[in-house]
Amino acid sequence: MDEPSDKQSFSVEEVQKKHSNAYESWSRTDDLRLINDHMSHKSITELAMKYKRSQGAIRARLKKLDLIN
Repeated sequence: MDEPSDKQSFSVEEVQKKHSNAYESWSRTDDLRLINDHMSHKSITELAMKYKRSQGAIRARLKKLDLIN
């Protein structure tokens, strides 16, 4: 018998309704633009809106690019 899960289930399509680039690969061009925008002191919120990704995705990419801890 399956146990009820406390985890919220979601689909990629549901997430992409809010963040249309969610789960899409980052291009080298996107990385370069993100680096430039980050160095221009744009907020995580601004970057998330510009790149149509969640704030968590922006933070994760900035970490991957060694721009934040």
